[in-house]
Formats: sequence, C-alpha cells, structure tokens
Amino acid sequence: MEDSVPLIPRNFPARYSVPTDNSLDTLWTLPGFDDRAWRLGPNGFGFDTNPVSVFSPWIFTDVKALLFDAAPQRGSLFIRIPFEVANPRALLNPALELRYDDGFVAYLNGVEVVRQGISPKALPSIATTSAFGRSNDVAILPEVFSSLVLNQSFRPGTNILPIHAFNRAPTDGDFLIVPGVISRHLCNRTNAERYFAIPSPGVANAIGFRGASGNLEFSVKSRTFVERFQLVITPTLPAPLAEIRFTLDGSIPGTNALLYTSPLQITNSMQIRARLIEPGFLPGRVRTEAFARLAPEMLDVSSDLPLILVHSYGAGNFIESQKRAGILFVHEPRRGRSSFTNESDLVFRAGLKIRGSSSAGNPKYNWCLDCWDEDDRNRELRSWGCRPEPNGSFTHPT
Repeated sequence: MEDSVPLIPRNFPARYSVPTDNSLDTLWTLPGFDDRAWRLGPNGFGFDTNPVSVFSPWIFTDVKALLFDAAPQRGSLFIRIPFEVANPRALLNPALELRYDDGFVAYLNGVEVVRQGISPKALPSIATTSAFGRSNDVAILPEVFSSLVLNQSFRPGTNILPIHAFNRAPTDGDFLIVPGVISRHLCNRTNAERYFAIPSPGVANAIGFRGASGNLEFSVKSRTFVERFQLVITPTLPAPLAEIRFTLDGSIPGTNALLYTSPLQITNSMQIRARLIEPGFLPGRVRTEAFARLAPEMLDVSSDLPLILVHSYGAGNFIESQKRAGILFVHEPRRGRSSFTNESDLVFRAGLKIRGSSSAGNPKYNWCLDCWDEDDRNRELRSWGCRPEPNGSFTHPT
C-alpha cells in the first residue's frame, strides 16, 4: 500500500520556455537561474492535434503554438517548478511522479536525477528527441522514480524542479509532460508477493511489481524463406495497456526499443527479439524469432547429411577472442536428402567463436559453440548434443 502527499500540487505555477539554441547548456537547471523572463503557467503542459484526446484532463498549459505550430517546429520544452521543503530529513520516501509523452530529463536543484527516452551518456540539447514513442493510454499513467541521488538533492527552503521534456519528433502531433514530487508512506504487506527490478540501497523499497508481463505469440516461427511475408506479434493473453517492444540488432528490448504498432514486412534476413511491457509489471520474457532469406544459389543445395545454416545477423565475423551471437538453422535429411528449402528441424541461438590456434587460419576452421538461452546463458539442448557446460565443439563447418 502507498499513501502519497504531493509537494507540487495540481495546477501549481511553473515557468516554461522553448529553447531555440543551446547557449544555456544546463545553467537553466541551477537554483539561482533568473527565469523571470520565461512564461508563467499552471503545471500540466502539452497538446494534441486530435480534438478528442485522453491528454485533455492533464493539460492546463497548451504549448501547441510554441512547438507544433512554430516555424520551424520545435520538440523541446524547458520547465522550472519551485516548491518548498521545510526539512528534507523529514520527507518520507520522496519520489518524482511524471506523466509524459515521449521523454524527459529531470533535475533537482541543478542535479540530474532521472532521464527517460535518451541514452545514459547522451548530452541533452534542443535537438534531443525521444528514442521511443509512448502510447497515449500509457503516457497518462503516473510513473514514479526514486533514487539516492534524488534523496540527497533536496535542501531546506525553496527547491527547483527543472524538466527538459522532448517529443519523439518535432512533427509529432501530441505531447505531454506533467511533473511532480511526492512524499510517500509505504506499507508493504508481508503476505503479498512483490518483485523488484533493481536494488535500491539507501532508499526505501518501492511498492514493487505484482509480477511479470505476459508472453508473446509470433504468427510465423523462425525459418528460412524465399518470398516476403508479413509477421504479426500479439500478446498471448489480452493486455490492453501493454506495449510490445522489439529490436532488430540482437539486443534485449527495453522501454527504449522500437514500438510494435502494426505487422512487420519481412523482406530480408532479420532477427526479431520482442517482449511485452505492461505498466505495474516487470517486463515479460524475451522471445526471439529469426528469418533467413535464401540466396538463389542455395535453393538447389542438397545433401545426404544434415545441412546447417549459421547467421550472425550483423554481429560481425566470428573471431577467436570472444563468442558472438548467432542463429543456427538445422535441416535434417528427408527421404534421404536435406535441403535449405525444407522446414527447419531445429533453430536455436548460440554463441560461437573460432577454436584452435593452429587451425584458426584454415579455410574450414573449427568453432567453439555454446547453445544459448534468451539471456546468453548456456542451456541444454539434447537433440543437438549441447550440455549446460560451456565450449562445445563444432568441427570443420562447410
């Protein structure tokens, strides 16, 4: 259970400005910055070009004229909200609470405390855009952020909450940022299961998650192909507020990954890793499906032995010093002959590197191979002879 007290009430007055250059750098986030020339308006900034919008109850200062209607169009908004704290030590589990679409960097008294939609090392600027788009139904749900840095940045008296909010593109037709600070009384029931994504040393545990998001279904499973096709990804169970995030570069999808909004057109070799992300739950299990388009010269290849296709999907050439991820498509003989055009009998993720110092330079070198699960951990695959122990061998691939 959680009882929270807002330190920044709804409609609280805030100063805001649309930056046109980067001359302020981060000076505008400092408590002593003079913002009296900035516009003044109630907290709750945004717009929506759709006349019927779920954002409407949260927008008290419409910034469409400053962002979307501007020439050139703008994607960044600076906000400064002053609020009072009599005794920072008396604050109960303080946290930031934001509704946002699509990204932001939040500061407290000049110290950055949290960012969303921008990589950890990126320097925010007026050109910053969110690395991901959020659905409107998710954007209006309050997201809570707590950290030791936040706790240590409060000071007695007047505090300043500066927010650099940005859209996924200056041309995007909607925008929302509703920042706040809350003090929370947390009461965790000892008989209720909760899950935590990361440890929180120095601050109280958050309420936690009720569990994990659900699984995903792919309309087509991993296979080789010749003709292009359409791939549909859906939750196994209905999840109206959930998002499907996916990657094409082999990385594990997170909240910054590509947002699935419509069927994918598979025209070339592609590895898709996806997971369900639902508010109030930990991200779901990652699911990987890979598709290998056959070159014309591979269509007539056949053998009385199993054929194996190995694809790195952009991970680069395999080397001696470290394993790199790949996908293996195994084609067993059917009626005495194997072919890449047949349905794959086995498709799995693996870590591979070149094995053997004396044979590494041979045209047909040996591979060291581990069967991998979705977290790049060794797994058992009896049909392939893979054990949980690392460094199996794969001799003289053709």
